[in-house]
Amino acid sequence: MKNHSSGTGVAEKPAVNALINKHCPPKRILVALDPSRASEIAWEEAEILSKIWRSKVEGVYVQPWLWAGNSEFGYADPQLTAKTSEETVERLRRNLGIKERIVSLPGDPVEEITRWAHTNKFDLIVVGTQSRLGLARAFHSSVAEAVVRHSQVPVLIAKRPVKKPEAILAPYDLNISSVPGLEFAAACAKIMDARLNIFHVAAAPNAEFSGDLSHIKKTILSGLDNLPAPQKPHKIEAQVAWGKPINEILKASLEADLVVLTARSRGFLEDMILGTTAERVIRYSESSVLAVPAVADKGEI
Repeated sequence: MKNHSSGTGVAEKPAVNALINKHCPPKRILVALDPSRASEIAWEEAEILSKIWRSKVEGVYVQPWLWAGNSEFGYADPQLTAKTSEETVERLRRNLGIKERIVSLPGDPVEEITRWAHTNKFDLIVVGTQSRLGLARAFHSSVAEAVVRHSQVPVLIAKRPVKKPEAILAPYDLNISSVPGLEFAAACAKIMDARLNIFHVAAAPNAEFSGDLSHIKKTILSGLDNLPAPQKPHKIEAQVAWGKPINEILKASLEADLVVLTARSRGFLEDMILGTTAERVIRYSESSVLAVPAVADKGEI
């Protein structure tokens, strides 16, 4: 049994508190737009949550550079790129009924979305997702997963808009590196007046806890001991499951309106082929997922 104060990840309390205080509730929400149904869902969910959080919503559309000339001697064409971008933004406005500000940028979608969010001090990025599986993902990682990997602010992957989230699932492995997601989930549950389910998966039933789970549940709940009282939700429960974490989290997510977890990076090859637990939850969960960046007590949040 791990103690929640140990682990290989780093999540210093001052940095975690700063993350929550600065970004929850989000004051400014940036929605990544493109001509897809996933983008429509992202905008719809952002609008719903902005009413609960009293946030301002803005959109960003990134047009990859279009090339003039043949494939061998072609060059990036700013005018063609700008014209196509302008036409796409106008279609987005009409199709989604958007009156809010939409910024259009040329370049790589992941780089520009994360850069724009950080430079302009947004508190949350909302993206839709079109999942790719297996080798297709390895070579063409989805924009949503890539934004999660590179973003310095929380990222909401919109799957299933809910008018008022009432149940939030917070996977927690008792490792200190998962504390940012846990505490951010608690703060969200408090603001939304939602039920928080702190969810722990053990590899196999332990003889010490197989008959009585009260001790392990107490340990799970202790992950919120340092959270200020104003950020603690009224309805909290601890749940223990046995098996593979990704399988059990996905089962539990079916009963949740929102899954909140820490986005942590592992080794390059493991990330490339399998993805982190967060990325696999993002890929397969039917509920929306809020990925909170891992933090340390250095650098800007």
